[in-house]
Amino acid sequence: LVAAPPPAPRAGGLASAMWSCVAPALSSEIGVKLAADILEDHFGPSVAIVGTLLMQRGALSVQELLRYCADEHDPGQEPLRFHHVRNALLTLVQHCLATVTPHPITAQNEALRGILYLYSVKVDDVLSRLRYPHFMEHCYWFFGDVCAEAMSAVLRYGRATKAHVDSEVRRRLPEVDPREIDEEFSRLLKEQLIRPV
Repeated sequence: LVAAPPPAPRAGGLASAMWSCVAPALSSEIGVKLAADILEDHFGPSVAIVGTLLMQRGALSVQELLRYCADEHDPGQEPLRFHHVRNALLTLVQHCLATVTPHPITAQNEALRGILYLYSVKVDDVLSRLRYPHFMEHCYWFFGDVCAEAMSAVLRYGRATKAHVDSEVRRRLPEVDPREIDEEFSRLLKEQLIRPV
């Protein structure tokens, strides 16, 4: 399960006009820097470096990421190794920030089908993390404590199983009946605030 992305402002009105003026600017260098700061704050420097490269250069394979990490590292720092890049990609995929597509060369060579993939990150997907507190407040006020705790678990851990979300809600709210957790979980699915993956 993952959280459905928070909606952008609706068409019409001042908020929509402001969003349409700001959105193109956020795909620029300033937007990438803001997104990199968000990634570093939420996940650490390795994820920020990998995410920034993917936002700036587009879809890249692991090999290309390793090469660009080696080329662009600060002289006083050691470049990211394979396990750092791999773990950063896993974190980005876990939190639905990176998309994974098969490399175009795999269509020509069957042996490479399960090996080569391209990873990409959209600036807007990272910037939407700034709206998560509003998303949580909405869940709390409109759906209650149980839904808010379930949503918090999904947002905190990225992709999460129903059993994991149930255990997190029971840990945070021990007095809640398991049937109520199931009902509220179904409500989140029905309202499309979370979605199965």
